[in-house]
Amino acid sequence: MAGIARDHVERKQGAVLDQGSDESVSAAPAVDRRSRDDDQFDVVFVGSGINGLVGAALLAKQGQRVAVFERENWLGGAMRTVSSKGGFQTELMSCFHIQFLGSPAYRALSADLERHGLQYANTDEPFAVVTDEGRSLVVTTDHARNVERLERLRPGEGRAWDAAIGALFAHADDLLGVRNLHPLSWDGLRWIWRVYRRRGGAGTRALFAELLMSARTWLTDNFEDPLIRDLLAPWALHGAASPDELGSAIVIRAVAAFCEAMGQPVPVGGGKAVAAALAAIVEEHGGMCLTGVDVDRVIVDNDRAVGVAADDRVFHARRAVACSVTAAQLYDRLLKGVSVPEELRASARRVRPGPAVFQMAYSLNRPLRWAVDEDLSGVGVINITGGLNAVSRAANEGRRGLLPAESTISCGQPMAIDHTRGPEGSSQLWIQVLDLPSVPIGDAAGEIEVTDGWTVAVREAFADRIQRRLARHLPGLEESIIERIAMSPADLEAANVNLIGGSSTSGAPDLDQMLVFRPSPYAPAPGTPVKRLYHIGASTHPGGSLAPGSGFLLAQKLGNRKFRRT
Repeated sequence: MAGIARDHVERKQGAVLDQGSDESVSAAPAVDRRSRDDDQFDVVFVGSGINGLVGAALLAKQGQRVAVFERENWLGGAMRTVSSKGGFQTELMSCFHIQFLGSPAYRALSADLERHGLQYANTDEPFAVVTDEGRSLVVTTDHARNVERLERLRPGEGRAWDAAIGALFAHADDLLGVRNLHPLSWDGLRWIWRVYRRRGGAGTRALFAELLMSARTWLTDNFEDPLIRDLLAPWALHGAASPDELGSAIVIRAVAAFCEAMGQPVPVGGGKAVAAALAAIVEEHGGMCLTGVDVDRVIVDNDRAVGVAADDRVFHARRAVACSVTAAQLYDRLLKGVSVPEELRASARRVRPGPAVFQMAYSLNRPLRWAVDEDLSGVGVINITGGLNAVSRAANEGRRGLLPAESTISCGQPMAIDHTRGPEGSSQLWIQVLDLPSVPIGDAAGEIEVTDGWTVAVREAFADRIQRRLARHLPGLEESIIERIAMSPADLEAANVNLIGGSSTSGAPDLDQMLVFRPSPYAPAPGTPVKRLYHIGASTHPGGSLAPGSGFLLAQKLGNRKFRRT
């Protein structure tokens, strides 16, 4: 095991130096920045993550000339697809796009994206759980079928699922509406008023209490069968929370409801196809998307952002500059030398990154076979867990700086959905571990020597631990490996500076770092102390993921007309 694909992720002084050829990592063709003399734009975007590209595409469609500048040699931020050994298209970071397809931004752009070649594949078995005891449970896109199966599992559980999951969309504006608006805005005030009109004072207070509920409390209140609790509990980690943290219940409810309604979509050919299609929208309307351009400062004149500087060249912005970066990048680097409140700079430096992510990708020379009796060959994401308490225990170990003894493993099967990603008869595994420390100081199992954080040796030893656990559930796994790619939190941050501490959320979703406090109580996004300078991306409300909320909201603000939110 120790010799598998160790040379694929080379590290030197903490930086990932190579992940394949330049051609393989570019999400969209790089544009020669010498090919355009015109440096005048309406809006300039710094950073090409999902929010930057979506905001740029929406504004470009309305006739505004936009530019997107990306420091890396690919577009897409955490959407990074590489051509890997054996003829596979492999996702190194994000993989499943349910939040993008469920967003108002996708609805506004879907026809254009399809015209530029973007296609999605899907499954009617979006997720499942496999427990260490060998039990399994699959959720399908057929609500009635799910209710019937859970009712057979234990009388009353199907009815509980119907009430808790099936009814979520009936109250979606109350429960999830704040994600599609800025809390400090007229839209935010109108949302609160709508909630109050529908529910009254007591009902509104009860709603906010419900939104603050922990996943553990909600699960034990609603379901008696441990297998159902085990099915849902791991999804709290995808919201960067443990099942015991405030606000984690709404995360697992939303995941279950959206997956049941929409499946588990993946872009055909990988996430690079999404970035390429969004860039094509920008460029067909006279804009540009440039890779390999490291913007080093925002140009401020008379307290207004008027452009950006990169590579000794100035790009002018007539209307706005939008930075899809972390708070520290914005206030300590891009606005260095610009007069902003010192308490704002200090709070930007103090943003807590949240739990870190460990990514693995497997290319296999045969189809997957699970040890459980149930057929899981068509399931999108399978969570491997020891149960609700095990999810909580591992998350707690990670928060104390320890490598968890038994992490929860999120195991994706992208080729079960998109068969074009590898040769016929082969398969892939896409692995995420979401309960890790950014900088480990020890090992809860006492097996891995940790003396200097995420070294190559620590990364590979932890990857071996995950692989041994996978092999118990996937007979013959190790004999079928063509390639294994492992990326530690340090590797992820080296590959994308916005993934601070290897966290996918660019800021822990704690109460003091959410809503009007995100990224800082001194400058709630998208506003900044500099006029016409806006802050978007995972560091800002509504947070990380492939739901391009902040990009969409900025396009609403700067656009000539509004886009539908629902």
